[in-house]
Amino acid sequence: MFFFFGFDDFKKDAVIIKLISEWNEKSKKPLGRTTIQKLCYFAEAIGVPLGYKFSVYQYGPYSQELYTHIDDMVSSGLVDDEYSVKKQKTEFSSYLASEKARDLLILYCEVLRETEDKISFLVEYFKDKNPQKLELLSTTHYYYAANKGFYKGLSEDDLRSLTIRKVIEAKKDRFKQHEINEAYNSLIKTPQFN
Repeated sequence: MFFFFGFDDFKKDAVIIKLISEWNEKSKKPLGRTTIQKLCYFAEAIGVPLGYKFSVYQYGPYSQELYTHIDDMVSSGLVDDEYSVKKQKTEFSSYLASEKARDLLILYCEVLRETEDKISFLVEYFKDKNPQKLELLSTTHYYYAANKGFYKGLSEDDLRSLTIRKVIEAKKDRFKQHEINEAYNSLIKTPQFN
């Protein structure tokens, strides 16, 4: 078994391509910019060492480095970005692994074996979630993890209250308190996210 403190760019590419491929195989939802950000955030959270730094942004945890990396992958032909048009005529990305990407998956098959269970778990867990739900879950997890790490002695009730308060502060009126509670409960019941 390999132990990585982080992946080089080609290994990151392989893991991201695997994530994109599996998402498109198992989910009926398009894989756009928000969704790939959230999936990579959660991949980091469950131990896939992609090495991206995330901070809370407009739609939850966001990494500018990941954003740039995905654009580079599109430019290099590893990822296809098929723009879709919504009813409001707003374009959004829909990422697909390119034919060129298959070679990279073969080259890094050992790395992918180490991460495939985690990638499969993420895709299975999130495949039916829309970007807004992913925003809520990832923002809730972000504050949960930050609070749990910073305030080591908090009771579970205090950790819940603080996390929910932080999400409400960050998201204002975007989500109702009962939705944030549901997101918190969903994450707490899932051992991979604790």
